[in-house]
Amino acid sequence: MFALQAVFSVIFQMTSGNITFIYFADVCSDGGIGYVLSGLFGMNIVMAFTVSYLIESAAGVEGTFWIYSGLNALCTIFVVACIKETKGLNPE
Repeated sequence: MFALQAVFSVIFQMTSGNITFIYFADVCSDGGIGYVLSGLFGMNIVMAFTVSYLIESAAGVEGTFWIYSGLNALCTIFVVACIKETKGLNPE
Protein backbone atom coordinates (compact mmCIF):
# COMPACT_ATOMS: atom_id res chain seq x y z
CA MET A 1 0.00 0.00 0.00
CA PHE A 2 2.81 2.41 0.83
CA ALA A 3 4.44 1.80 -2.56
CA LEU A 4 1.18 2.66 -4.36
CA GLN A 5 0.79 5.82 -2.31
CA ALA A 6 4.36 6.84 -3.07
CA VAL A 7 3.85 6.25 -6.81
CA PHE A 8 0.63 8.29 -6.71
CA SER A 9 2.37 11.14 -4.89
CA VAL A 10 5.23 11.29 -7.38
CA ILE A 11 2.92 11.21 -10.41
CA PHE A 12 0.54 13.76 -8.88
CA GLN A 13 3.33 16.22 -8.16
CA MET A 14 4.73 15.86 -11.68
CA THR A 15 1.35 16.45 -13.35
CA SER A 16 -1.67 18.26 -11.91
CA GLY A 17 -0.53 18.74 -8.33
CA ASN A 18 1.33 21.97 -9.00
CA ILE A 19 -1.18 23.60 -11.34
CA THR A 20 -3.09 25.30 -8.53
CA PHE A 21 0.01 26.93 -7.10
CA ILE A 22 1.29 28.06 -10.50
CA TYR A 23 -2.06 29.43 -11.65
CA PHE A 24 -3.00 31.48 -8.60
CA ALA A 25 0.51 32.90 -8.35
CA ASP A 26 -0.02 34.29 -11.86
CA VAL A 27 -3.50 35.73 -11.38
CA CYS A 28 -3.76 36.80 -7.71
CA SER A 29 -2.30 39.65 -5.75
CA ASP A 30 -0.73 38.98 -2.36
CA GLY A 31 -4.05 39.31 -0.53
CA GLY A 32 -5.83 36.95 -2.91
CA ILE A 33 -3.22 34.23 -2.48
CA GLY A 34 -4.18 33.91 1.19
CA TYR A 35 -7.83 33.28 0.29
CA VAL A 36 -6.90 30.75 -2.38
CA LEU A 37 -4.60 28.85 -0.03
CA SER A 38 -7.24 28.87 2.72
CA GLY A 39 -9.76 27.36 0.33
CA LEU A 40 -7.28 24.82 -1.00
CA PHE A 41 -6.15 23.56 2.37
CA GLY A 42 -9.69 23.75 3.74
CA MET A 43 -10.83 21.35 1.01
CA ASN A 44 -7.85 19.11 1.78
CA ILE A 45 -9.06 18.91 5.38
CA VAL A 46 -12.60 18.09 4.24
CA MET A 47 -11.25 15.34 1.99
CA ALA A 48 -9.05 13.94 4.75
CA PHE A 49 -12.06 13.56 7.04
CA THR A 50 -14.47 12.21 4.42
CA VAL A 51 -12.19 9.55 2.92
CA SER A 52 -12.10 7.38 6.03
CA TYR A 53 -15.85 7.77 6.53
CA LEU A 54 -16.59 6.78 2.93
CA ILE A 55 -14.26 3.79 3.02
CA GLU A 56 -15.96 2.48 6.17
CA SER A 57 -19.46 3.11 4.75
CA ALA A 58 -21.36 1.04 2.22
CA ALA A 59 -19.36 2.69 -0.59
CA GLY A 60 -16.19 0.87 0.45
CA VAL A 61 -12.82 1.42 -1.14
CA GLU A 62 -14.08 1.04 -4.70
CA GLY A 63 -17.00 3.41 -4.19
CA THR A 64 -14.78 6.00 -2.56
CA PHE A 65 -12.39 5.77 -5.51
CA TRP A 66 -15.22 6.28 -8.01
CA ILE A 67 -16.71 9.19 -6.05
CA TYR A 68 -13.43 11.07 -6.01
CA SER A 69 -12.70 10.07 -9.62
CA GLY A 70 -16.04 11.56 -10.66
CA LEU A 71 -15.33 14.76 -8.74
CA ASN A 72 -11.92 14.95 -10.39
CA ALA A 73 -13.50 14.54 -13.84
CA LEU A 74 -15.98 17.35 -13.08
CA CYS A 75 -13.14 19.59 -11.91
CA THR A 76 -11.19 18.82 -15.08
CA ILE A 77 -14.18 19.87 -17.19
CA PHE A 78 -14.46 23.07 -15.14
CA VAL A 79 -10.78 23.89 -15.62
CA VAL A 80 -10.90 23.30 -19.37
CA ALA A 81 -14.10 25.34 -19.76
CA CYS A 82 -13.53 28.22 -17.35
CA ILE A 83 -9.84 28.78 -16.61
CA LYS A 84 -8.22 31.20 -19.03
CA GLU A 85 -4.65 31.48 -20.30
CA THR A 86 -2.42 33.65 -18.09
CA LYS A 87 0.41 34.38 -20.49
CA GLY A 88 1.23 38.09 -20.35
CA LEU A 89 -1.35 38.81 -17.63
CA ASN A 90 -0.44 41.47 -15.07
CA PRO A 91 -1.41 40.27 -11.53
CA GLU A 92 -2.12 43.79 -10.28
